[in-house]
Amino acid sequence: MYKTFKDLIFPTKKNNFKSPLLSNKSLAVYLIFLLFINLLLPYFITGGDVTTLNVYNKVNKYRINNNFSNLNYSQSLSTSANQILNDISRYQYLSEVNPVNGNTFFDFVNMKRFSNVNEIILTNYISSQSEINTIQSEYKNIILNKNINNIGIAIKQINLFGNQQNVTIILTANGSTTGSSIVTNQTTGGFIDYNIITYTDLFIIIFIVILMLTDILFSYYYNTFEDRSIPHTNLVLSIITIIITLILIIGIAK
Repeated sequence: MYKTFKDLIFPTKKNNFKSPLLSNKSLAVYLIFLLFINLLLPYFITGGDVTTLNVYNKVNKYRINNNFSNLNYSQSLSTSANQILNDISRYQYLSEVNPVNGNTFFDFVNMKRFSNVNEIILTNYISSQSEINTIQSEYKNIILNKNINNIGIAIKQINLFGNQQNVTIILTANGSTTGSSIVTNQTTGGFIDYNIITYTDLFIIIFIVILMLTDILFSYYYNTFEDRSIPHTNLVLSIITIIITLILIIGIAK
């Protein structure tokens, strides 16, 4: 055990001039923690990163990559999508037609204002990227349509068929862009804020860099003024840890 805080952080005679926080075991713990919060944690959180903002951004990115223009976020269509979600929850169905009263999504949309309306229903996806993958494979013709310019999105966790399910409703249409607004970051309630993960990654990078600089300075001091051969702790592994963390951050940004 290290008796002082100094011996835990800085290279000293008591820790054989090797910072315990930069040891191989410590760096391995940092890496395991980073991999967990970046790659595994979202899969344990209901809803993952499925938010209206993420879905909206990924849909438009998909369109741009295929030489289509951005879709305007329509508050009117989003309100209609929310009404459809409430209807699905009330009447317990998962299709374009309400089996009780025969209503379709057209009955929730102002058809005097919009045309070429289409609906996409997605359930129980843990990430916005997995939703986009499904859209690309099953709803490509709806999203990659030059005759639409508006999109509405609603996301909610509802009781469906006796279970809590995350349901995303996407409505696309052509019509006036009046009433377009900033995307509200609606979520199922199980949302994990990826900004927090990024800040944690950056904190660990800064933490390791400070330890590395401290290690180098202390080693330089002892070798220069104390005439001792002081080995550095594993700076190579420290740098590798930083590189892996940066890769994880870039992955989140995408």
